[in-house]
Amino acid sequence: MAARKRALQAEPVALTGSISHLSRIAGATDLSLFWEALVALLQENVPHSTTFLWYDYVDFSTSSLATRVFEAPQLERSADYWENRRRSHLTPQYLCENPGTILHRLSDIAPAERIRSTEFYQRFMRPEGWEHGVTLAFWEKGLTRATLVLYRTYEQGNFTDQECHWLTLLHPLIEAVLFRMIDQYQQQAVQDAMGDFVRGLPIGLILLNWDLQPVYVNDAGYAQALAWNVPNLRHHDPRADFRVPAELRRHCEQFRVAWLQRRDSGSCIEKVQHPHDEDLRAVVSMHQVRSFSVHRPTFLIRFTGVRTRTHTTAHLSESQLSILAQLTPTEREVTLLVRQGLSNRQIAEQLHREVCTIKDHLGHIYRKLDIRTRTQLVSMLVEGPPRLA
Repeated sequence: MAARKRALQAEPVALTGSISHLSRIAGATDLSLFWEALVALLQENVPHSTTFLWYDYVDFSTSSLATRVFEAPQLERSADYWENRRRSHLTPQYLCENPGTILHRLSDIAPAERIRSTEFYQRFMRPEGWEHGVTLAFWEKGLTRATLVLYRTYEQGNFTDQECHWLTLLHPLIEAVLFRMIDQYQQQAVQDAMGDFVRGLPIGLILLNWDLQPVYVNDAGYAQALAWNVPNLRHHDPRADFRVPAELRRHCEQFRVAWLQRRDSGSCIEKVQHPHDEDLRAVVSMHQVRSFSVHRPTFLIRFTGVRTRTHTTAHLSESQLSILAQLTPTEREVTLLVRQGLSNRQIAEQLHREVCTIKDHLGHIYRKLDIRTRTQLVSMLVEGPPRLA
């Protein structure tokens, strides 16, 4: 810590020939371009052997897992490498014990003799030819969100106080760009998933963030979630009693574990049927920004089955179910009976209603589906809704 304080008091270091790199960093809208400019700037002003950037830690206090890990020069490393490195590294414990620290050298943690005797040095530093290291940490609400680490060989020598001071001056710029991009990619992830929402309406939809908290639920989604959770829908408010159905949440959790293990841009999708009701079905999918896989995915639940009191809908297609999803439960019953060819009187007898009530229901159905005749209704249920030209 004393070395860090001395670095803060040192004279500023000139950024010779670095204006173009700084401009590229400040204006970066793509993380790969930001990384390219940052590596060039660092090598020009603080020559070193290897650069690492851990971007958007999942939980720094317990794991090295991050949304993305950058390395220059780039090498292929296994998952075991990162986990074993984390277990023996000195920096995680140091930062947990010194929250808010933005810069430290390995020599600030322990003398060189002690560093050389550690498992981390013997297994990870020595084989790479690293002798010295410096870490910039980026914090948000008391949590480590990212770290930038530079390593040097024995011949290059330790990082000087002036170089540490220069890195400290650079820290706010890097932090601003990193956090801006984290927010940018998160917003993009939500927007991409929202596109799927629009295409699926009026099927019930639920969008969950990485923490499996609802970002958006449409009206049909509230109703369908209630149907999954409560066998008897009477005396229940879909919004007040809303919770993500346990079976669907479990699939999201499985997708999340799978993504953490491989951290690629692939998508997952799974069709799920209610364990006790064959009419209730859903599709659970994981979505990630397509342009660059630097943010944690979101999860989309699309309900593809609807419940009626007297009919099974398990045999219906998604397009037919999308029609029924726009109707009330009673209107669905009437619609399915019309599809079977029953007259208004026959439907009234089967549902124990007056014929005039059935006519009123049909009027509501026609308005909701933007049709005028019984023939059009039957046609929709056979062929699905008309496609836009």
